[in-house]
Amino acid sequence: MTEELEQLLKNLKLRRILEIYDEQLRAAEKEDVTYSELVTRLVRAQWHARQEGALEWRIRRANLPERWSLETFPFARQPGVNRKHPERTRNRGFALSRSWSSSPRRKISC
Repeated sequence: MTEELEQLLKNLKLRRILEIYDEQLRAAEKEDVTYSELVTRLVRAQWHARQEGALEWRIRRANLPERWSLETFPFARQPGVNRKHPERTRNRGFALSRSWSSSPRRKISC
């Protein structure tokens, strides 16, 4: 990566592209990938990083008392929460975060 490209990526706050550029470029050369596919891979990775960052920011901003994942959520103590619902949603291809919490309108007792 040239210094100019590195500086441009920093100025544009494209941190994920900056992190993976060299690796993706080498992979693209090995796999004989088109420029369009290489750019698509880079932009897709940047988009995913932004989505994860936005989700993380919203979770922190919510000031939840505890953070649970699907594996650590106390389903046994929460009879009103159906364990299969989030699992079905995940299996249908909907994006779920690594951290999941119930709706803020419900009171959850532990």
